Amino acid sequence: MSEMKNQSIQPKSSAFSQKINVGDIDLFIKVHGSNLENRVDPEQATLIFNHGGPGMDHTMHEAYWCQFAKAGIQVILPDLRGTGQSEYGDKEKWTLKQWGQDVHSLKEMLGIKTLFVGGMSAGGYVSYSYAAQYPNEAAGIIICNAEPYNSLARILEGYRRNVAKAGGDVEAAVEGARQMFTNATAESVSHYFKYCIPYAGFPNPPKEHAEKCIQNPEMSNWFYSKEFFGFNFLPELPKIQCPVLILASDGSPVHPVEASREAAEAIKPELLHYHEFLDTGCELYSFHPEAVYKIAVDFIHQYS
Repeated sequence: MSEMKNQSIQPKSSAFSQKINVGDIDLFIKVHGSNLENRVDPEQATLIFNHGGPGMDHTMHEAYWCQFAKAGIQVILPDLRGTGQSEYGDKEKWTLKQWGQDVHSLKEMLGIKTLFVGGMSAGGYVSYSYAAQYPNEAAGIIICNAEPYNSLARILEGYRRNVAKAGGDVEAAVEGARQMFTNATAESVSHYFKYCIPYAGFPNPPKEHAEKCIQNPEMSNWFYSKEFFGFNFLPELPKIQCPVLILASDGSPVHPVEASREAAEAIKPELLHYHEFLDTGCELYSFHPEAVYKIAVDFIHQYS
C-alpha cells in the first residue's frame, strides 16, 4: 500500500484540508468536524460526500453538508480526480469506476472504520459505483437526486414537460438539452444555460456554484461524451449489503423521480430508506434543508 501523503493546508476554524495519495495521484479533501486536531479521526463515524458537476469541485455542496459536523459526524468532501485541487492524472481514468475505487482508497488510506458514502447528482453516480464495487464495505450509502442510469429520451421528455408547464420555448429547450448531453461544446453549453437551466429545477442559478468552483471544462466534455449514457448500476443494486438512503424529488428533468423509484425497487427492502419530495427541484436539500438534515443524520446515527 502506498504511503499516505499528509500535506496539511492552513486550517480554518474546525475545518482543514489535506492531499491524500491513492496510488497514482494525490486527491484533495476538505474535512469538517474531526475529533482530532488537523487530522482525520479513523474511529469517528464519517461521511464522504461526492460532489456533482462533473468538472466542478467540492465547494458546490460544502455549505450544506459541512453542518453535519454539528451532529458529531466527520465530513470529508473530496475533489474527484480530474477536478478542483486534486491531481488530474490520466483522463482515461476520469470514469465512474475509477472514482468509486478512489473512495475505497480514501477509506483505506485514512483508516476509516465506519464510513458512509453519499453524493448529489454525478456524485450520486460515484456513490452508486462505489457501492456496486464494494457492496459490503460501507456502513451506509446516501443518494441524493441521482439515478442508476441515464436515458436521453427520459431527460428530453422531462424538459418538454417542465417547459410546457411554464409556457416557455419547448423546442428550443429540448434541442438545447439534446445538444448538451450528446455534443457538449461552448456553443451548446451557452444555449443550454439560456433555454434549459431555467426549467432544470435548481433553487438558484447554477452560475453561483460555478463562480465558487475550480472548473475543468475538459472533464465535463469528457464525462458527457464517454460516461453519461454508458453506465447502468441497476443490475448491481440488489447485491448491495449495506443500508441505502435515497432522497428523491420530482422537479428535475435530468434527475427524474421515476428513476429513483426504479432504484428503490431494486434494493433489498430491509436495507432501503426512501424519501420522496414532490413539487421540489433538484438539490432537494436546498428546498427542505431541515427535513433532509434530520433524515440523513438519523440514518447515519442509526447505523454508526
